Amino acid sequence: MSVFKGIEPMVVDEEQAARMLGISRRMVFEFRTKGELQHVKFGRLRQFMHDAVDWKIIDENPFCKVKTQKSSVKVNEFVPSEVVDKLMKKANPVWQVILGLSRYGGLRTPSETLSLRWDDIDWEMN
Repeated sequence: MSVFKGIEPMVVDEEQAARMLGISRRMVFEFRTKGELQHVKFGRLRQFMHDAVDWKIIDENPFCKVKTQKSSVKVNEFVPSEVVDKLMKKANPVWQVILGLSRYGGLRTPSETLSLRWDDIDWEMN
């Protein structure tokens, strides 16, 4: 699937292609030397170059084998209920709800807990 739906391929000469490759290589260096989420942006650049190959603008994707550093942040780490219970005793009521929904309800925080509305509650089914 192309990232750039509706954009028609363009014809570039060798000088323009070389300039595009130079820019993309600088971007790769920048992505590698900045924060942890840069691998996501690099993935978009890799997809862009993949589309350029599909459109026959370039012969091969120069970034298909380039590795990036992924996030070092742990996600979906298990938190024992004892720890959550201790936190809930000290937390204010708003944080108690957020903690309870994320630990016992399985909601992702903050995206899912903070986007809840009263309409989301099925009062008839409890």
